[in-house]
Amino acid sequence: PRLRRAASERAAYVGPWLPEPLPADVLPPDHTLERNADLSYSFVALLERLGPEERAAFLLRELFDVPYADLAALLGKSEPMCRQMVHRAHERVRHGRPRRVVPPEVQHRFLDRFLAALHRDDPDALLSLFAETVTFTSDGGNKVHAARKVLEGPARIARFLLTVHRKFGAAYRSTVEPINGHPAVVSYWLDGSVHGVTAVTLDGDRITAIYRILNPDKLRNLPPRPTLAHTAS
Repeated sequence: PRLRRAASERAAYVGPWLPEPLPADVLPPDHTLERNADLSYSFVALLERLGPEERAAFLLRELFDVPYADLAALLGKSEPMCRQMVHRAHERVRHGRPRRVVPPEVQHRFLDRFLAALHRDDPDALLSLFAETVTFTSDGGNKVHAARKVLEGPARIARFLLTVHRKFGAAYRSTVEPINGHPAVVSYWLDGSVHGVTAVTLDGDRITAIYRILNPDKLRNLPPRPTLAHTAS
């Protein structure tokens, strides 16, 4: 029932649905980027593309090595069906993950360049960061203005990002901070409250996916930064 309820809520959600970003202080004390790479926002977002039962089967099997007989009992499915779900999830996750893992310090530099291109209103600099297959997903939850569909293609995404920044960029300040243990852009209103989070997937030297979380319900765990207006631009 819980999985079906989650699926029903997701189906009724307005616009793209993205998972809630996690600030650094909610991660385990022994968290390291090497040991917990799969906490990255891009991987969590990738998991959310799976169906609820498929995702549950994959995580229970991968993280806890739950036997297929127990999976079948938990999900109300046959063992062969559970094996098929896990295999299908494996394939989708494998194809969706970057081929070349990028160290956190390189991710941080990319995001610095991303912000600099927006601040300079420089489309060429922005386009130089994007893969040809780049996508942009924005989650406003019908509570704030956000793109209702996933955008595709470097030129379209660069044009959209620059247009938004021209209109609203003066109203908030952005900085690169750890989200889900990996660098991401966190934007704050001038009073220090959180405006949104922008996370990216990097494959080698190009951004292949951009995720922007603007739904205020999903930003409640992120602490305000009242002093940021005086220290960032």
